[in-house]
Amino acid sequence: YRLLAEKPVHVYAYYGKAQEVMLLLREYGVDVPFIASPRQWRVLNVLSKYGYNIRDVYLDGTTDANEIRANGWYIAFHHHTKFYSLRNLRSVHHVLLSGWLFSTPIRRLNGNSWIVGFSDHADFDELIAYVDEARPRLIIVDGFRGGITAQRFANYVEKELGIKSLVKP
Repeated sequence: YRLLAEKPVHVYAYYGKAQEVMLLLREYGVDVPFIASPRQWRVLNVLSKYGYNIRDVYLDGTTDANEIRANGWYIAFHHHTKFYSLRNLRSVHHVLLSGWLFSTPIRRLNGNSWIVGFSDHADFDELIAYVDEARPRLIIVDGFRGGITAQRFANYVEKELGIKSLVKP
């Protein structure tokens, strides 16, 4: 709310992560209209089919969204890559969500731009829980960059979950 008290906030995140943040903000009681870019809006529509309904989200460019923008009390969501082309706008705060911020959870870049650590990757336990819940017949682990870690994961899945696992390539 501190940033919103000064001016609107624009959040830049990958698809799926933006919607996760929307859900978290609502869970924590942040009651401000959200404005979603057309592609973020499409992801929301898919999620709503599976029971993830986020209230007070408006499609950017519509009459409602334009009225909300004019009011100045909103959070807008854009794709991660738009940060680099839009962050020069001084009339809003810019918040980039990144999984690559390790030394501190939040870093201020300048007067109105921030990077917030918010990983888009699952940790080991989250991956195991996902595989255990999905119960596939076969797991193919990406070994291109994973090396020994990928093999350890595959071995763990086979031994502990009883699911055949291969590391490729």
